Amino acid sequence: MDELKQLADELACAQEAAKELDTLDDQLSDLIPEYEEALKKLRLGVSLSVTIDGGEGWSRQLSFDKYSGAWRLLLEEGPDDGDPELWTTTPLASASRDERAMVFAWHMAKLLGSATRQINDKIQSRKDTLKLAQERLAAIRNLGVKP
Repeated sequence: MDELKQLADELACAQEAAKELDTLDDQLSDLIPEYEEALKKLRLGVSLSVTIDGGEGWSRQLSFDKYSGAWRLLLEEGPDDGDPELWTTTPLASASRDERAMVFAWHMAKLLGSATRQINDKIQSRKDTLKLAQERLAAIRNLGVKP
């Protein structure tokens, strides 16, 4: 009988602990739309992403990107060299509670900290593209010049 009482006590403790865990998970979940709104208000205008897991030719990323017409925090997963159509996208708000907790514990700072570098990389890419486009336009215009 002592064993059954001990088991009942342990399950009662687990039940109380689960309630606290649910409350904490709800509080983390409530932060997701607040993060999305705060990032949207920064008006960065570019998608951001960082790899959070991977191996054997696949990657998992945390992203801030447009999804169904709104800027959202996303978990994306797929093959490194594959068609983007093969990737799956899950809004962070729809991810499991363990995944949401992992993102806030380990990966959100990485995403936020990489914003400047990612934007600067895009700036350099646009400068290179602009220069190339201007050079092509000049070449086309020169073809029309008759000596």
